[in-house]
Amino acid sequence: MYARIIIDCVHAYAITEEFFVALSKILLEKEIEILEQEKSLIEKELSSGDLLATDLLLKSKRFGVLTDLIDEKTLRWLELSEFA
Repeated sequence: MYARIIIDCVHAYAITEEFFVALSKILLEKEIEILEQEKSLIEKELSSGDLLATDLLLKSKRFGVLTDLIDEKTLRWLELSEFA
């Protein structure tokens, strides 16, 4: 989502690679934070015992998707950290 905007800025304003990496890390940190908040909320809902079967299934699937997204973005953040 932000990647295209960042790439356009890099080309338009001759932004350095270091700046691009730093900005990418900041955006990833924010995305990871938001995903972790959603994951925490779903975890509380799943452990409440109050969900209907259909909601339980949907929330469980979303929990798995969130876990994968967080792992993917964390790995990317670590990769970018190697440039710093």
